[in-house]
Amino acid sequence: MFISQCKQELLTSQNSRKVSKEFLAVFHRIYAKYEETLQASQAVDFDDLILKTYLLLNNYQEVREIINIRWSHIMVDEFQDTNPAQFEVIKLLAPKHLLQSSLHHNHINQSRSLFVVGDDAQSI
Repeated sequence: MFISQCKQELLTSQNSRKVSKEFLAVFHRIYAKYEETLQASQAVDFDDLILKTYLLLNNYQEVREIINIRWSHIMVDEFQDTNPAQFEVIKLLAPKHLLQSSLHHNHINQSRSLFVVGDDAQSI
């Protein structure tokens, strides 16, 4: 759970020490060992899929541009369950789909859409 929480907060094993030095001293070593084990096994966990996607999109503008050209409509299901890391990925995937284009210019950008689906019975 600790490793999952770190990744959802976009913390890598290298920068997870930010939270609390005393509390995290042991967990930092566990996180690093866990990452070493994953790498040695050529494996990723679910949170790695999000973290590595975020790092790729955040660090490589050309990748974002290719995605933006290829997909003009994006749908996010179970939006009420979106964690901070997933929301950052959505923002990187859909910068031209978000509110600045439709609300600030008093029009709806029909060539691009970000459609989110959520269950209000599950939201807090």
